[in-house]
Amino acid sequence: MAVAGIILAVLAGMSWHLGLYRTVAYPILDQYEPWAEKRRQATQAADRGVIVLGTSQIRSDLRMAAVRQRWPGSIPVQLSINGAAFLGILDDVARDPAIRGLVVIDYAPHVEFRAAPDPEMIPTRWVKRYHGDARVAKHLTALPLWYGLCYFLQNDRYSWTRLFQMATGESRDPVTSDQDRDLFYDYSDLDEAQLQASRAKPYLPITDDPAIVARTLDAISSDVQRIQERGGRVVIVYLPIGIRDRDHESQLFPQPLFFAPLRSSGAIVIDYRDYPALASFDPPDNFHLDQKDQSAFEQAFLHILEDRLTAVGDDRLRTWGHAP
Repeated sequence: MAVAGIILAVLAGMSWHLGLYRTVAYPILDQYEPWAEKRRQATQAADRGVIVLGTSQIRSDLRMAAVRQRWPGSIPVQLSINGAAFLGILDDVARDPAIRGLVVIDYAPHVEFRAAPDPEMIPTRWVKRYHGDARVAKHLTALPLWYGLCYFLQNDRYSWTRLFQMATGESRDPVTSDQDRDLFYDYSDLDEAQLQASRAKPYLPITDDPAIVARTLDAISSDVQRIQERGGRVVIVYLPIGIRDRDHESQLFPQPLFFAPLRSSGAIVIDYRDYPALASFDPPDNFHLDQKDQSAFEQAFLHILEDRLTAVGDDRLRTWGHAP
C-alpha cells in the first residue's frame, strides 16, 4: 500500500511538473496538434504556400509574419520541428499533389546527418499520425509530454525551481513563440558566461559514411524534382552559424560531399557563405539569431531569394504581390 502511495505521488508530481512545463516552456516543447494544423494549411495553400521545413534555426531566423508582409498574396506555413531532420516531412510534402508553391528547406547538416539516434523519429511519426495511421496514433497520445520530459532531463534550464519562477513571473525564458510557430530568442538578459555555456554544447556524432550521405542527398533531389515537376519551387537554405564555429563546421561537412550535390538537384540553393549580407550575422548561441536581428536578416534573405527566383524566370511573386 505504501509503495502504491509513493508511485501515485511520483506520478502526480510528474504530471504537475509536465503540466507546468507545457504552460511556461511551450516554445521548446514541440507539440503535435499545432504542427498538424499547419500541415493542413500547407495542403490548403496549394500554389500560394510558402512551406518552411527544418529546425528551430529557421523558426528563429525567418518569421512567417515577415513573409506574409513581404508577399501579401502568399500563405506562409511553418512546419519545422526543433532539432529534427526534415526528410520525413519533405517526403510527405513531395507526395502531396496540392502543394505547388514555394518550399523552403533549412538545410542543417549537423542535424540531418547525425549518426544516432534516428533524427527522423518525431517527423516521421507525426506524418504517419497526420495521415491517420491508427497503429502509430494509438501510441503517441503522450508523445509531447514524453518529449518534454526527455528535454527537461537533459537541460538544466528547466529545473523545478526555474519553471515555478517562470510561472510566477519571477523569471522568464529567453525563448518565446507565436501562433505561426516561429521562435523569438532574446539574449539581452544573458551574460557572456551563459552564452559561452550554450555555445559549448558538443555536436552529436555525425555519420562519416559517404554512401549514407549520398543516399540522403539523392532522396532530397528526388523530392525536389517531384515538387518542381508539378509547378512548385524548392529553395534549400544553409543559414548562418556562429562565426566562432564556422571553420569547425566546414571541416565536419566538406563542400564536395555535403553541398555540391544539392546544387545539381534543381533547387535554388542559398548558402550564407556565398552572400556577405547573410554571413555578417553571428547567432549568439551559434545557431539562433537574437530577435533584435531578425528583421534585418529577413530583409536581406528575402531580397536574395527574390533575385534568385527572378533569375530562374519564376514569376510567382508577381502573382502574390510584392511589398518591398
